[in-house]
Amino acid sequence: MKYTLTITIQKPIKEVIKLYTNRGMLKQWQPELLNSKQIENYPHPKYTHQLALGKRKLVLTETIIRHELPEHFDVSFELKNVASKNYNSFTTITPHSTQWICHTEYKFKGIMNLVSFFMKAGLKKQSEMIMSNFKRFAESR
Repeated sequence: MKYTLTITIQKPIKEVIKLYTNRGMLKQWQPELLNSKQIENYPHPKYTHQLALGKRKLVLTETIIRHELPEHFDVSFELKNVASKNYNSFTTITPHSTQWICHTEYKFKGIMNLVSFFMKAGLKKQSEMIMSNFKRFAESR
């Protein structure tokens, strides 16, 4: 499953990148994030995240595969039977606005492969919500 989302943030690109890469501020635009901890640094930074999604709590692993902002910020996420990759880029539209493009790919295993068809809309909506949350967060600063 693949999809691409785009959002325009009314802030200069330097400010957007500074806020996006500030891991201490993740909870301010990802309210479902309960806790985040770096577990590795080499060869790629790796984090575990505990999330509350409704009544469920999940733990997923994030690996930063490529950190060459503003053109590339590529990450992988792993959860039992689900893997995803996000390819993020930021471009200047005007001196005071930035476009964020996020290409997302999901791969499912086992039972998740069977139910993934029903999850597509929900996963895309979750990504849209995260991007909208970041936009509101960045523009409020």
